[in-house]
Amino acid sequence: SQISDDEDVRFAQILSPDGLPMTTYLPAGIAPQQLTQRISQLDSPDGNSHNPADAIKTWAFPIVENGEKLGRVVIGMDTSRMTQETCHVVIDLMKIFGVIVIWLAGYIFIIFKLYVLNPVNALKKGAERIAEGDFTHQVPAYSPDELGHLTKCFNNMMNEIDIDRQALLSANRRLAEEIRHRQHTNHELKKLSLAVEQS
Repeated sequence: SQISDDEDVRFAQILSPDGLPMTTYLPAGIAPQQLTQRISQLDSPDGNSHNPADAIKTWAFPIVENGEKLGRVVIGMDTSRMTQETCHVVIDLMKIFGVIVIWLAGYIFIIFKLYVLNPVNALKKGAERIAEGDFTHQVPAYSPDELGHLTKCFNNMMNEIDIDRQALLSANRRLAEEIRHRQHTNHELKKLSLAVEQS
């Protein structure tokens, strides 16, 4: 491949060690004076000439063989197409990263909902059912982690409360029956006592 095949190359020149041109590639639209002026500006510390307002950047590379400097190659390239393509690539990458971030955020939300929000909401509903007096409701355990362990502890607590509540209700029924029985017995004793007094 030759330098002249690259659409971004605006000019190229091989210079001898004395700075005399040996070979020049100069397409239409570039005057030889412009090339001479650009080559004369190659005195910056890095050996390159870059005018920020100019889309054509000039680079010089030494030609060395066995430690002997044979000359240098000066290449002028139009960087506007590369800059434009780089901007398009950056925009495309930002779109891709944006989609990835949105997808990851959605995935994290779903995982958070399944493993945190759903178990917490289930515990909340279980607490509401207890407040309504339903001690038989079992909260489903969604995971084997700390929330799952908390759910099992919550269900055990509800079972214990229900057992204690049933025992208390049973004791209350027995006491109510005992009170009714004593009241009936007391009433019968009063009748008997009244009958004894009248006789």
